Amino acid sequence: MSSGSGSLYLNPAQYRVRIEVAADQEILFAMRKGSRDVARIPAKGLAGLLETAHLLRSPRNARRLLTALRRAEAGKGRTATIESLRRDTGLETRR
Repeated sequence: MSSGSGSLYLNPAQYRVRIEVAADQEILFAMRKGSRDVARIPAKGLAGLLETAHLLRSPRNARRLLTALRRAEAGKGRTATIESLRRDTGLETRR
């Protein structure tokens, strides 16, 4: 992982910032003069954003997911057990 300057080594201030970003699970924005702005984001947060972007890429899938979200927020969703979901989808565990 690079510190942004092309070096793999971190000075104490850079190390402290990395630890704080990881511990707080927050995004850190760095506005730099004469260079493009950057953001440091925890890997788990980035993975979630990439997964969300992937799921919403298809307009049809995005509509389906947003409809399901609205239904759940309105309290009109159905509850199911893990066992019933496995059975309904054919993913029953074999014994």
